[in-house]
Amino acid sequence: MSTPRAALAPAAVSGSRTSRRSSSPSPLHRVAAALTALVLGTGLALVGIAAPASAGGEGNEGKVCANLDTGHKSDAVGASFTIEAPEGKLIAEVCVKAGSDNQGDGPVSTTYDPPVASVIISHPSGKDISHYSVRYVDVPVEPEVVKVEVEPTSVDPCGTANDSYSQPSDTTAITWSVTGSVQSGTVVLTAATKLGFVFEAGAQKVWTFTFTNVPCEEEPEVIVIEIVPTSIDLCGTIDDGFTAPTDTTRIDWTVDGTVASGKVVVSAVAAAGYKFADGAKTSWTFEFTDDPCEVEPKDPTLEGSFATGTCVADSPWITFDVKLTDPDKQSTGNTASLVLTDGVNTETIKLGELENGSLKGEVLWPGASVDEDGTANGWPGWALVGDKWVETDGNFAWTRGAITAKLVVNPEVPVTISYPKATPECATGPTTTPPGGGEGGTTTSHDGAGLASTGFAGTSIAIAAGAIVIAGLAFLVVARLRRKSA
Repeated sequence: MSTPRAALAPAAVSGSRTSRRSSSPSPLHRVAAALTALVLGTGLALVGIAAPASAGGEGNEGKVCANLDTGHKSDAVGASFTIEAPEGKLIAEVCVKAGSDNQGDGPVSTTYDPPVASVIISHPSGKDISHYSVRYVDVPVEPEVVKVEVEPTSVDPCGTANDSYSQPSDTTAITWSVTGSVQSGTVVLTAATKLGFVFEAGAQKVWTFTFTNVPCEEEPEVIVIEIVPTSIDLCGTIDDGFTAPTDTTRIDWTVDGTVASGKVVVSAVAAAGYKFADGAKTSWTFEFTDDPCEVEPKDPTLEGSFATGTCVADSPWITFDVKLTDPDKQSTGNTASLVLTDGVNTETIKLGELENGSLKGEVLWPGASVDEDGTANGWPGWALVGDKWVETDGNFAWTRGAITAKLVVNPEVPVTISYPKATPECATGPTTTPPGGGEGGTTTSHDGAGLASTGFAGTSIAIAAGAIVIAGLAFLVVARLRRKSA
């Protein structure tokens, strides 16, 4: 019986040692556990850093823009895009969508009052435009101002039988309407313009005639024409016209011919029981010519022209589109220029000669330069001193502040332009290292924006690389412990 107990003793001792190791880990085990915890913590940190990059993806469903005049258009490039109205139209409303409505990137509509010929569209989120839709309105036509050249007249003798009034004939620009009657005692004649015409402000358009019924003495046998026909013959035929008195119980009036034919004859015929005095004039002949009217030439305009600052390959450029409208050849120049000023400094940039009334292209911003390969090597407000870029008040630094601008040919038109802002893909100034340098130094552009991003996250990659190294060390330590335990 003693022998089996002696044989069991080593096993008991061995078991006791195993229990002590599990309750009090060796230094190597503690190192392995710490390394494993660090790897897991680093992995969680990386997940926390990467998570925002996947939020708001294009896979989210959202509302779309209303189907306006253009329908959904997807030709926009980037986060901003210039659209122009077709000939005879203006832009009244634009809807822009950049992504999911659930992520705040859904459709956003903007109305323009008054409507505009062109506009740069973007989404408030700053994201690239996925699609847009446009509503157009017709370009308003300026109506022609006309006057009432021939006014109506009236006569109110005794009684009512011979009361009458004259109503001017309709013209190409004006129509006449009558309410009331001589018998009722009141007649109102109203002039109204036809489509494309308008009366000048304050012009009389309504004439009211009142007719009394004072008893007449015995009517004479001989009658007199008290209202005679009249006419007017101006340049062209739009405002040509005539008046013919209305019939009475004593006189009947007849009209032969038309203004358009060039001749009108108005005649008076005495009613039964009446006659005109011998030699009285009873017929009027009016002739109308069609001599052309002198037209005031229209002033030339630069409507629809624009100039804007853009960033291309880390250089500031000015993109322009000049459109000269000069139907009557009034412009005395053909060279387009852009004039910039801040109220103190002024710079005139020659853009070039117009061809068929238009010119478009781009020029470098004042103070900017590129080498023969197109690489940016100069920016306004910066100077290269030795091997470092230094910000300066010279080299057109003022153009990066508050400026006004105008496009000049003859005529000229003001335009809104400002120094282009840097984007993650395009810097508009040299990169510099703040004083002190070293760790914590941030590479910045001229306007304080971070160095143009190309999508590379340097910090995240460094952390990932460190985690891989730590994981390898942990693996080696654990493997060594296993071999030692074996």
